[in-house]
Amino acid sequence: METLEHKDTVVADALAPRSIEDIKASYPDEWILLGNPVRRSEQEMAILSGVVLYHSPDKREVAYLGRTRTEGYDRIALFFNRVTPRPKRAAIASNAKPRQGWAKLAKEFVETGNEETFFPDFFKDEDLNWWQWEQK
Repeated sequence: METLEHKDTVVADALAPRSIEDIKASYPDEWILLGNPVRRSEQEMAILSGVVLYHSPDKREVAYLGRTRTEGYDRIALFFNRVTPRPKRAAIASNAKPRQGWAKLAKEFVETGNEETFFPDFFKDEDLNWWQWEQK
């Protein structure tokens, strides 16, 4: 099979249809542009075979450079052949309920007028007696 190489991309020049198993084995983790893909049925999207027109890890490259190779084909298909599993994502969740108890504190504040209950003093050692307002 004759091929043309361009960076990490290979353009397949063989115009013979290949089985999907062969295609997937040849181009792991790449975008693949197929000409005249054969499907199990018109309703199913599963591809059985096709002519590899272009493949690359870069989808934009396949879409842009591969479009010049689609002339003369009735149908084309573009798909990503994922072999490497996607990285696992970690979700960080908290069991804290941020507004828990607010209603009780607000009710107590309204009843007693004690703002210390609602707005606790964070700095126990603060001394604001030295600070004075200046009036001009």
